[in-house]
Amino acid sequence: MTTITKINTYLTLIDIFTVAPSNQDKLVGLLTSATVGSIRKIPGFVSSALHKSTDGTKVAMYAQWESLQHYQQMLNNPMATPYLQEAMEIATLAPGMYDVVETFTRAKVTLDDVKDLVNGLAAKIDAPSDSLPTYGYSKEGWPHIEETANGQFDWVVIERGQEMDRYFAADLNDLLYKIFSSVTSNMAGDFEVRHRIKGEDSRRQRFAKQEALLLILNPEWCERTKQYHQSVIANHPFRDT
Repeated sequence: MTTITKINTYLTLIDIFTVAPSNQDKLVGLLTSATVGSIRKIPGFVSSALHKSTDGTKVAMYAQWESLQHYQQMLNNPMATPYLQEAMEIATLAPGMYDVVETFTRAKVTLDDVKDLVNGLAAKIDAPSDSLPTYGYSKEGWPHIEETANGQFDWVVIERGQEMDRYFAADLNDLLYKIFSSVTSNMAGDFEVRHRIKGEDSRRQRFAKQEALLLILNPEWCERTKQYHQSVIANHPFRDT
């Protein structure tokens, strides 16, 4: 597996091949065969990673060698030559040698980060502050966001000292959806009460209002909720009187 770090002294090569889309897969196959069949067996080879562009016009090879001398020896090795020659018949190459200067990883998301995200989204739909969850602790019967030992975040409800509900969010987007599914449901319920139409199934306004609020925040959340509403209606149709 390719490991990128500025600690090692490997020579890094990033070779960019330009190719016709109709030949991209052929080029990938040639470079794969060259690496598996010969190049990785040559002294000095450390690792490589092969990439292809989504538009079909580029193939990139990221490779690490112990030294420039080892790489130059590979270029003269008869084991690799036939593959590389065939590759150059269908593509042009822009090679490059690099040193790793720095690497960066995704920053750890904290409860404060989640709170800032929630507050920013809440402001977009004028969500009441008392409709939002707490963080790290729970008001009686009210949801809170809890960070787990593995760094994930759960949506939790505790009532009378007992855990009543826990939602294991798949990722941050899923957590935010869970939070605002609840928030917008409450807001939609309040809206329906203020705009109630006699004889109309209250879900008509509640569902429509919640979907409109979620659309402002994230179209994917709106669609997810709309599908849920449709399943509810399919099983329990509107009943207007």
